[in-house]
Amino acid sequence: MTAPRKDAADELWASVERTAESVRDLPSWAKAGLEVDPVNFNAPTGDTSRPASAEAGSLRKPTIDQRFMAWLEANPDVYPTIVGLAREAKTAGKRAIGMKALWEVARWTLSMRTRGDDYRWNNDYTAPMARLIQEREPDLAHMFETRRRRS
Repeated sequence: MTAPRKDAADELWASVERTAESVRDLPSWAKAGLEVDPVNFNAPTGDTSRPASAEAGSLRKPTIDQRFMAWLEANPDVYPTIVGLAREAKTAGKRAIGMKALWEVARWTLSMRTRGDDYRWNNDYTAPMARLIQEREPDLAHMFETRRRRS
């Protein structure tokens, strides 16, 4: 006697349960003290039983830097991949390179090496990444041109 085959709904539910088990830990954006999810910043976290008017002004949209750092913490392979690509460009004789070019190569490379959902690569994070590398990697500080921030 063979076991009955799971139908699609059972398989989907099992997938949801596996995903829920893998994210049970407090998310990095919550550890950072943010009140909303940086990916879906309109979705409040915590107690949502109070009317929205009671919370008026209490929920602030996280800054781009806060969302970027939370995303980077959740995706630890991104930073070393981009730094490695920048060093490879420097070794090849490049004096400057666009962060957007590195971003797209890293996006492609990491999506080919990983299974499951791809990272949500927000193109707004290229400038914070360039600034972070300039700050942390002195040998690469001159590789990226950044503009003055508006905010």
